[in-house]
Amino acid sequence: MNRRNFLSLGAITVGGAAAGTLAACGTGAGGSTADGGELRVAQYGSAHRMELFEQLFTAYSQKNPDWSLALDAASNDAYLDKLATQVSGGNAPAVMGLFHNAVAQFARQNALVELDPYLGDALDTSTFTDGIVELGRIDGQVRGLSYGDNAHGVMYDVDRLESLGLTLPEPGYTWEDFLTFSADITRAVDEDFYGTEDRSSQLDQVFKVWLLQRGKYAYTESGELGFNQTDLTDWLELWQMLRDEGAAPPADITAEAGGTFDSSALIRGYAANHLTYANALASMQALTPATLRLTTNPIDPGGQGSGHFIRGSNWVGVYSRTEHADAAVDFLDFVLNDPDGVAILGAELGAPPNRELRAELEYSEPEQDFIDYIDLVTDEIGESAIPLAQEFPPSWSDVNTAFTAAVEDHRFGRSTVEESVDRFFATAESAIQASA
Repeated sequence: MNRRNFLSLGAITVGGAAAGTLAACGTGAGGSTADGGELRVAQYGSAHRMELFEQLFTAYSQKNPDWSLALDAASNDAYLDKLATQVSGGNAPAVMGLFHNAVAQFARQNALVELDPYLGDALDTSTFTDGIVELGRIDGQVRGLSYGDNAHGVMYDVDRLESLGLTLPEPGYTWEDFLTFSADITRAVDEDFYGTEDRSSQLDQVFKVWLLQRGKYAYTESGELGFNQTDLTDWLELWQMLRDEGAAPPADITAEAGGTFDSSALIRGYAANHLTYANALASMQALTPATLRLTTNPIDPGGQGSGHFIRGSNWVGVYSRTEHADAAVDFLDFVLNDPDGVAILGAELGAPPNRELRAELEYSEPEQDFIDYIDLVTDEIGESAIPLAQEFPPSWSDVNTAFTAAVEDHRFGRSTVEESVDRFFATAESAIQASA
């Protein structure tokens, strides 16, 4: 079962019982941190991230010697299949690291403990970023927490900009400025190089920022599409203009970029930027000798705000059938609120949500740039964040696929703007109805 198929499931059996019968298993405090035992922790990511979790385990066990911790790790590609199988079999780890788009689905399957009874006492969130805890509220109950804060931005190769006599765009630059700036870069470089990459076909990237500048979300609270044909038409025409002006690469070059950091246009050396979520900065910086720095996305001066919003970077929940829910929450409190735990993770999983401890840490140069950017979005330009339940309704995977197909068809000239828009809305609305 692949990730897309898992997330499109309407229900799943947990430990042999229908998900609907498990409500009592995840409604509050249970188990004890006093008894001791082994706590299993599931997490995805790089070898470096796994090393950090092993350090967390050692530090936690030193303060809680009756508990040992075991890491249940997998690569990003294999992780969700493995976790879904464990949940279905009733033997998932007590602490479940989660992709942001999986939290709501597991919560709807009653596979995650309701955390509200723990908040404020066993798990202190008083110093967290305002509103970040509420993002994990699914059907009235907090089922997931974010290990770190994140926001969308634009990452530039500032060495390349400096060589051209240019500087990093300042927050507040417009989409028209972005077009001119990107086209100027393309014209100034005597090779196949472009001022911006083209990420217009990914609904979960800069399109969400652009929509929010229009006062709209990708989805409504009820899971319907939150934008209309005019919005998508304008989006396709904007990026066609960028390609026509030479600011963005043609379709065949964009198609060469993959979904990994090292296959991005920025790292492969044919674009000056990468439009992405800001927590990628340190990982991207490790792949290139060029100096990378973050700035905001372009804005619409006639719009309804900057379009920027804080979201969770990497999420975590507690398995509803664990016998060690209290211990799992205690471990999360250590990771999120203990100075030793927060220092070990640093910015690996996003900007620490505990604002007081975040401000006390020392970071590498790219990490500090990321932290400064998150603080900028949080304190100065950010809009209302989008709850996970709204950001990722049951139909999100099929809608994303339809969006990518429609934009790519237009990009390659296989369909007109009108044809692409009509095809997307027909396919997306069918997917939404099927998931209801």
